[in-house]
Order: sequence, then C-alpha cells, then structure tokens
Amino acid sequence: MRSAGATKNADRLRALIEKEARAAGFDTVAVTKPRPGWGPAERLAEFLRLGRHGTMEWMAEMAERRSAPEKLWPEVRSIIVMGMNYGPKVDPQTALKEKTRGIISVYAQNRDYHDVI
Repeated sequence: MRSAGATKNADRLRALIEKEARAAGFDTVAVTKPRPGWGPAERLAEFLRLGRHGTMEWMAEMAERRSAPEKLWPEVRSIIVMGMNYGPKVDPQTALKEKTRGIISVYAQNRDYHDVI
C-alpha cells in the first residue's frame, strides 16, 4: 500500500502528464498498470494472422516482444495511453457519394499525428 505522500506525488505526476499531453494535442490520457494475460496479445496475433499489417513486416517480426509490455520493458510499472482524434468535423463517408472525385484518407487530411507522437 502506498503512503499518503507517495499517492500525492503520483497524483501530481499524473496531472502533469495529462496537462502536457493535452498541450501537445492529445484528446485523452489514461494511466494503467500492465497485467499478465491482457487481451491485446491475442488481438495482435489475430491481426497478424489475417495479414492486416500489410507491408509492415516489423510488426510480425516483433510480435512476441510486443505481445505484453513487460516483455518489451521488464521494469514497466505503469503504462501511459494517449489518444488523438484526427477525424474531420464532417462525416467523411459523404465524400463516397461523389463518384467523380478522388478521396484523401481521413488520417492524411489534417495535422500529422506522427509530428506530435
């Protein structure tokens, strides 16, 4: 069990992380702990089995290491997850009705999230 001081410091650190993430453009921030047997490992295996990683062979090559945070970083104690909505303000599906126009993928229309990450 954490002491009151440790809890207060953890709360301050979490608030700082959230503040900085939002300043960088992220819409949501969460902190969680690694848990053995978590679901993403199975979803990653299925994603790769179906070939959904396309030409990103590094995903298949590193699947075992990436199947659980503690395999990639044995000393991991917390995981920070951030999300950014890069969707447009209008429904991108409406562009599909215009058969004479090309369509740029939603992720390529706005600010490049790679610049933030």
